[in-house]
Amino acid sequence: MKNRIKFAFVLAVMFIASGCIKYTYNLANVTPELYPAGNCSVAVASQDKRSYVISGRNKPQLVGVIRGAFGNPLYMTTSSGRPLADEMGGVIIGALKKKGFKTISVVVAATEPIEQVRKKLVATGAEKLIYFQIKQWKSDTYSNVRLEYLINLTVFDTKGKLLAEKESSGDENLGSGGFNIVRGTRKKVPEAFEKKLEELFNAPDIIKALER
Repeated sequence: MKNRIKFAFVLAVMFIASGCIKYTYNLANVTPELYPAGNCSVAVASQDKRSYVISGRNKPQLVGVIRGAFGNPLYMTTSSGRPLADEMGGVIIGALKKKGFKTISVVVAATEPIEQVRKKLVATGAEKLIYFQIKQWKSDTYSNVRLEYLINLTVFDTKGKLLAEKESSGDENLGSGGFNIVRGTRKKVPEAFEKKLEELFNAPDIIKALER
Protein backbone atom coordinates (compact mmCIF):
# COMPACT_ATOMS: atom_id res chain seq x y z
CA MET A 1 0.00 0.00 0.00
CA LYS A 2 2.83 2.38 0.90
CA ASN A 3 4.53 1.67 -2.45
CA ARG A 4 1.29 2.41 -4.33
CA ILE A 5 0.83 5.71 -2.52
CA LYS A 6 4.48 6.60 -3.14
CA PHE A 7 4.13 5.77 -6.84
CA ALA A 8 0.94 7.84 -7.12
CA PHE A 9 2.75 10.77 -5.49
CA VAL A 10 5.66 10.51 -7.94
CA LEU A 11 3.22 10.45 -10.86
CA ALA A 12 1.34 13.44 -9.48
CA VAL A 13 4.57 15.45 -9.19
CA MET A 14 5.58 14.47 -12.71
CA PHE A 15 2.26 15.47 -14.25
CA ILE A 16 2.17 18.80 -12.39
CA ALA A 17 5.76 19.58 -13.41
CA SER A 18 5.07 18.70 -17.03
CA GLY A 19 1.76 20.45 -17.61
CA CYS A 20 2.84 21.48 -21.09
CA ILE A 21 3.36 17.87 -22.22
CA LYS A 22 1.47 16.87 -25.33
CA TYR A 23 0.03 13.40 -24.89
CA THR A 24 0.99 12.09 -28.30
CA TYR A 25 3.32 9.57 -29.82
CA ASN A 26 4.72 9.11 -33.28
CA LEU A 27 4.36 5.97 -35.36
CA ALA A 28 5.16 7.69 -38.66
CA ASN A 29 8.94 7.34 -38.23
CA VAL A 30 8.88 3.58 -37.73
CA THR A 31 11.05 1.79 -40.32
CA PRO A 32 10.29 -1.95 -40.42
CA GLU A 33 12.63 -4.23 -42.36
CA LEU A 34 10.49 -6.17 -44.82
CA TYR A 35 11.69 -9.31 -46.61
CA PRO A 36 9.49 -9.17 -49.74
CA ALA A 37 11.07 -7.27 -52.62
CA GLY A 38 10.04 -6.48 -56.18
CA ASN A 39 9.29 -3.77 -58.71
CA CYS A 40 5.60 -4.36 -59.39
CA SER A 41 2.89 -1.83 -58.53
CA VAL A 42 1.20 -2.23 -55.16
CA ALA A 43 -1.91 -0.40 -53.94
CA VAL A 44 -2.27 -0.03 -50.17
CA ALA A 45 -5.45 0.65 -48.20
CA SER A 46 -5.15 1.07 -44.42
CA GLN A 47 -8.47 1.09 -42.59
CA ASP A 48 -9.40 1.76 -38.96
CA LYS A 49 -11.96 -0.88 -37.95
CA ARG A 50 -11.88 -0.18 -34.20
CA SER A 51 -15.49 -0.26 -32.98
CA TYR A 52 -15.10 2.88 -30.86
CA VAL A 53 -13.82 4.81 -33.88
CA ILE A 54 -16.51 3.54 -36.25
CA SER A 55 -19.20 4.52 -33.72
CA GLY A 56 -17.74 8.01 -33.38
CA ARG A 57 -17.10 7.59 -29.65
CA ASN A 58 -13.37 8.18 -30.18
CA LYS A 59 -11.45 10.14 -32.78
CA PRO A 60 -9.45 8.27 -35.45
CA GLN A 61 -6.29 9.93 -34.08
CA LEU A 62 -6.56 7.93 -30.84
CA VAL A 63 -3.61 5.64 -30.13
CA GLY A 64 -4.12 4.91 -26.44
CA VAL A 65 -4.31 6.30 -22.94
CA ILE A 66 -1.84 7.23 -20.27
CA ARG A 67 -2.93 7.13 -16.65
CA GLY A 68 -2.71 10.05 -14.27
CA ALA A 69 -1.61 9.74 -10.65
CA PHE A 70 -4.77 7.95 -9.55
CA GLY A 71 -5.42 5.92 -12.69
CA ASN A 72 -7.51 8.51 -14.53
CA PRO A 73 -7.06 8.12 -18.30
CA LEU A 74 -5.57 10.85 -20.48
CA TYR A 75 -6.01 10.23 -24.19
CA MET A 76 -2.92 9.96 -26.37
CA THR A 77 -3.19 10.76 -30.08
CA THR A 78 -0.94 10.78 -33.14
CA SER A 79 1.79 13.43 -33.05
CA SER A 80 0.94 14.55 -36.58
CA GLY A 81 -2.78 14.91 -35.93
CA ARG A 82 -3.46 12.49 -38.78
CA PRO A 83 -5.73 9.45 -38.31
CA LEU A 84 -3.93 6.41 -36.94
CA ALA A 85 -4.79 4.38 -40.05
CA ASP A 86 -3.15 7.01 -42.27
CA GLU A 87 0.04 6.96 -40.19
CA MET A 88 0.24 3.18 -40.22
CA GLY A 89 -0.52 3.05 -43.94
CA GLY A 90 2.22 5.58 -44.59
CA VAL A 91 4.74 3.41 -42.76
CA ILE A 92 3.73 0.40 -44.88
CA ILE A 93 4.05 2.39 -48.11
CA GLY A 94 7.47 3.71 -47.12
CA ALA A 95 8.74 0.24 -46.22
CA LEU A 96 7.50 -1.23 -49.52
CA LYS A 97 9.12 1.58 -51.51
CA LYS A 98 12.46 0.75 -49.89
CA LYS A 99 12.10 -2.79 -51.27
CA GLY A 100 11.55 -1.57 -54.82
CA PHE A 101 7.74 -1.65 -55.10
CA LYS A 102 5.81 1.11 -56.86
CA THR A 103 3.17 2.10 -54.34
CA ILE A 104 -0.27 3.68 -54.61
CA SER A 105 -2.11 4.96 -51.53
CA VAL A 106 -5.86 4.34 -51.35
CA VAL A 107 -7.79 6.41 -48.81
CA VAL A 108 -10.78 4.70 -47.17
CA ALA A 109 -13.17 5.67 -44.40
CA ALA A 110 -13.58 3.58 -41.27
CA THR A 111 -17.21 2.86 -42.15
CA GLU A 112 -16.59 1.51 -45.66
CA PRO A 113 -17.35 -2.24 -46.08
CA ILE A 114 -14.61 -4.58 -47.27
CA GLU A 115 -16.18 -4.99 -50.71
CA GLN A 116 -16.07 -1.24 -51.27
CA VAL A 117 -12.44 -1.14 -50.17
CA ARG A 118 -11.61 -4.00 -52.51
CA LYS A 119 -13.29 -2.18 -55.42
CA LYS A 120 -11.20 0.92 -54.71
CA LEU A 121 -8.04 -1.17 -54.65
CA VAL A 122 -8.92 -2.95 -57.91
CA ALA A 123 -9.74 0.39 -59.57
CA THR A 124 -6.09 1.48 -59.18
CA GLY A 125 -5.01 -1.19 -61.67
CA ALA A 126 -2.08 -2.15 -59.43
CA GLU A 127 -0.60 -5.62 -59.82
CA LYS A 128 -0.88 -6.40 -56.09
CA LEU A 129 -3.40 -5.04 -53.62
CA ILE A 130 -2.79 -4.72 -49.86
CA TYR A 131 -5.61 -4.29 -47.37
CA PHE A 132 -4.45 -3.49 -43.83
CA GLN A 133 -7.09 -3.48 -41.09
CA ILE A 134 -6.68 -2.08 -37.58
CA LYS A 135 -9.33 -3.97 -35.63
CA GLN A 136 -7.79 -3.02 -32.29
CA TRP A 137 -4.88 -0.79 -31.30
CA LYS A 138 -4.75 0.80 -27.89
CA SER A 139 -1.86 1.37 -25.54
CA ASP A 140 -2.59 1.83 -21.83
CA THR A 141 0.23 3.17 -19.66
CA TYR A 142 0.37 3.48 -15.89
CA SER A 143 3.50 2.06 -14.30
CA ASN A 144 3.85 -0.39 -17.21
CA VAL A 145 3.02 -0.02 -20.90
CA ARG A 146 0.26 -2.35 -22.03
CA LEU A 147 -0.75 -2.82 -25.67
CA GLU A 148 -3.95 -4.38 -26.98
CA TYR A 149 -3.81 -5.03 -30.71
CA LEU A 150 -5.53 -6.92 -33.51
CA ILE A 151 -4.24 -6.13 -36.98
CA ASN A 152 -4.90 -7.96 -40.24
CA LEU A 153 -2.97 -7.97 -43.52
CA THR A 154 -4.56 -9.24 -46.74
CA VAL A 155 -2.96 -9.44 -50.19
CA PHE A 156 -5.08 -9.64 -53.36
CA ASP A 157 -4.10 -9.95 -57.01
CA THR A 158 -4.93 -7.23 -59.52
CA LYS A 159 -8.51 -8.53 -59.90
CA GLY A 160 -9.18 -8.70 -56.17
CA LYS A 161 -8.63 -12.44 -55.74
CA LEU A 162 -7.29 -13.41 -52.32
CA LEU A 163 -3.62 -14.47 -52.37
CA ALA A 164 -2.66 -14.47 -48.69
CA GLU A 165 -3.81 -13.30 -45.28
CA LYS A 166 -2.07 -12.92 -41.92
CA GLU A 167 -3.36 -11.66 -38.58
CA SER A 168 -1.59 -10.63 -35.39
CA SER A 169 -3.31 -10.12 -32.04
CA GLY A 170 -2.46 -9.87 -28.37
CA ASP A 171 -2.67 -8.07 -25.07
CA GLU A 172 0.97 -7.52 -24.13
CA ASN A 173 2.82 -5.99 -21.23
CA LEU A 174 5.65 -4.07 -22.90
CA GLY A 175 7.38 -3.44 -19.59
CA SER A 176 7.97 -0.46 -17.35
CA GLY A 177 7.48 3.01 -18.74
CA GLY A 178 10.24 4.24 -16.45
CA PHE A 179 10.15 7.46 -14.42
CA ASN A 180 9.01 9.45 -17.47
CA ILE A 181 6.04 7.37 -18.55
CA VAL A 182 5.24 9.56 -21.55
CA ARG A 183 8.74 9.00 -22.91
CA GLY A 184 8.51 5.31 -22.10
CA THR A 185 5.27 4.96 -24.06
CA ARG A 186 6.67 6.93 -26.99
CA LYS A 187 9.58 4.49 -27.18
CA LYS A 188 7.95 1.14 -26.48
CA VAL A 189 4.76 1.36 -28.56
CA PRO A 190 6.41 2.35 -31.88
CA GLU A 191 8.97 -0.42 -31.32
CA ALA A 192 6.09 -2.88 -30.86
CA PHE A 193 4.38 -1.60 -34.03
CA GLU A 194 7.58 -2.11 -36.02
CA LYS A 195 7.86 -5.67 -34.74
CA LYS A 196 4.20 -6.47 -35.54
CA LEU A 197 4.54 -5.20 -39.11
CA GLU A 198 7.67 -7.29 -39.63
CA GLU A 199 5.86 -10.37 -38.33
CA LEU A 200 2.99 -9.81 -40.77
CA PHE A 201 4.92 -8.93 -43.91
CA ASN A 202 7.72 -11.43 -43.36
CA ALA A 203 5.37 -14.39 -43.04
CA PRO A 204 6.13 -16.92 -45.83
CA ASP A 205 2.65 -16.73 -47.41
CA ILE A 206 2.75 -12.93 -47.57
CA ILE A 207 6.25 -12.91 -49.09
CA LYS A 208 5.15 -15.41 -51.71
CA ALA A 209 2.02 -13.42 -52.55
CA LEU A 210 3.92 -10.15 -53.03
CA GLU A 211 6.81 -11.60 -54.99
CA ARG A 212 5.08 -14.00 -57.37
